[in-house]
Order: sequence, then C-alpha cells, then structure tokens
Amino acid sequence: MPKLLQKSILKSSVISFLFALSAFVYLCIFERNTYCFFNSAIAVFYSPELAATLFLFKLPDYMYVAPYSENQREKLLKKGQTYKFLSIYAWIIVLVLLPVTFMKCRGGSTEDAVLCLTEIILSTSILYTNAFLKFIGQTDIVKMVVIVFARAIVIFIFAGCMDLGNVTGAEKTIELIMIAIIAVFSIFLVVYCRLKYYDMMINCMADYEYVHRNKKK
Repeated sequence: MPKLLQKSILKSSVISFLFALSAFVYLCIFERNTYCFFNSAIAVFYSPELAATLFLFKLPDYMYVAPYSENQREKLLKKGQTYKFLSIYAWIIVLVLLPVTFMKCRGGSTEDAVLCLTEIILSTSILYTNAFLKFIGQTDIVKMVVIVFARAIVIFIFAGCMDLGNVTGAEKTIELIMIAIIAVFSIFLVVYCRLKYYDMMINCMADYEYVHRNKKK
C-alpha cells in the first residue's frame, strides 16, 4: 500500500488513540463506579463531514491516473477502508470498552455483562456507519438525516437503560426489551449499509469523475 495511504490510516489511528486515552483517563478519575456512556455519546454526534474525514478512506489524486486502473483503486479502497476501521476501533476496544467490561463484570453481574455487550455492538455500529454518512448524504440527504437521528434516538434509549441492575419486575423486562431492540437495530444498520452502499460507494470513490465532481462538496 502506498506510503500516503499508510499515513492516512496512521493519522486516524493516532486521533482514535488520543480520544480513547482521554476517555480512559476520564473513566479512571471520574467514572469508576458508573457505566461508560462516554464513548457512544461522543461518537454519534460526528457530522457527516467529520465522519468522512476520520473514518472514510480516500485515495490521493495521483492514483486516478496511469498506471492505476479502476480495478486497482477499488482493491486499495476496500483494503484501506478495512484497515482504517480496525486501526480506529482497536484503540477504543483496548482503552475504553475492555476496561469498562472488566470493571463492570468482575462482580459477576449479568446485567452489567449485557450492558457491556450492548455497548460494544452499538459502538461498532456507530463507528462503522460513520464511513458511509457522507456518501449516503450525496445520494439521498433525507436518508442520511434519518440514519443520524435514528442513531441518536437509540443512544438516548441506551442511556435510559443504564440502571438495569437496579430495577426489578416489569421495569427490568421493559429495559431488557429495549436493549434487545438497540442490539438488533445496531446490527441491522451495519448490514444495511454494507449490503446497500458498500460496493456502490467503493465503485464511486474509484471513479475519477465522481471524486472530482464531489471533491469540494
């Protein structure tokens, strides 16, 4: 992979590391006894522009001329997008989600384990779909707005389920149902973006005319 593309991945990884490290320090100092909502709450409010800058893998201009073919660009985009997502999410997993999971589950609480698993699913969904927001906005702005608001609503619902371990009876049943809905929606959103937009987005980003036309939008 060309050095410029490696630098792009490294830059995003460093940003993710600093963000995750800040969250880790925050947890250690202020939130030792509460569940981590910090990660998901911040991630969801990325604008499409910021999400595209951090999460979307782009090719430099020189790769849209010979000797690179469109097929070669598509392969690089697919590989780069995968590496970029992993380089960003790995720090969040290691510095935020795993420490929180350890802190909350060491007491053997089933409710905390459920919350931690839901947090991982929700965060994965948010970070993965961030890479699609700008492209979806270019093809259908209404659909992009719906996705952004739907994710925000799901996060607010998740915030309301933080007291799962302190409720009983009907309230616990309702919160468990809501958590199940959050997990299903998060997985659905990943699958929806992957199946409907991934190939389309890669094909468009490998095409010089499309990239040139949307470069400053």
